[in-house]
Amino acid sequence: MTNETIQTELLPVTLSESEKADFAKRAAVAAEEILTLRTEAKEVAKDFKKRIDEKEENLKEWSRCVSTGVEYREIEVIDKKSLSDRRVTRIRRDTGEIIRVRAMTSDEEQTSFDELDNLL
Repeated sequence: MTNETIQTELLPVTLSESEKADFAKRAAVAAEEILTLRTEAKEVAKDFKKRIDEKEENLKEWSRCVSTGVEYREIEVIDKKSLSDRRVTRIRRDTGEIIRVRAMTSDEEQTSFDELDNLL
């Protein structure tokens, strides 16, 4: 009776030309796939960075609102022109609050005088 057992061991094997060509094809395909995946990863990373940046901007704005108790919004205003004192008064339509009073520009004065002439 012989005492033999069959095992396997990882050993070097010299490749044939067709086997080398097969590995070369696999390597070329893998290299192309890697390039594609890297390009996709960059695009995804850009998208995520953009999304993160947008969220950070929201966070800054909302934090500012909380800390100051103020939010800037588009509000309708009325400009009332007074020819007698040559002033323009800007008034908020939502609250009636006077925002500012300024001197009329020469163009505004002329336009107002022209409008008066048309009424007469």
